[in-house]
Amino acid sequence: MIELKSDKLVVNFPEVHADAVLTVDFQRTLRIPGDSRDYPLPPGLGSFPLRHIDDYAERVRESWLKRGGVLLPMWQSEALWLSFSCHYVSDRQTQYPLAVKVATGKVSAITGESWRRGLSRNPQDYLVAPNSRGSTATALRRA
Repeated sequence: MIELKSDKLVVNFPEVHADAVLTVDFQRTLRIPGDSRDYPLPPGLGSFPLRHIDDYAERVRESWLKRGGVLLPMWQSEALWLSFSCHYVSDRQTQYPLAVKVATGKVSAITGESWRRGLSRNPQDYLVAPNSRGSTATALRRA
């Protein structure tokens, strides 16, 4: 089940485990140069506002309404990074780990290859949330 709470997506997987809960925060940030070099994660400048597509039924395409989901208003000059957090499991003193795949336009944001269902290890097309430092952030550039 996916819910929108305080401009964050909260995804529950009750069929897996009661503690299998992933929160995705879309952070507004500065653009990084498109020169194929690696850069440190730019600063988070607050969450992007997320809105239910249904709330804009009179202004969006019919195909968007059929698919459903949320809208994220973004200027062409803006960029974002994703922050993933998982539910804390107190009796294990850790966060519940989840595999996450990220895509844009049916292209993996992790490998750059076409989107495929399922998880692949070679090349690895997913990340694990949380990572070993307790949180995961992925930088994405607007193409």
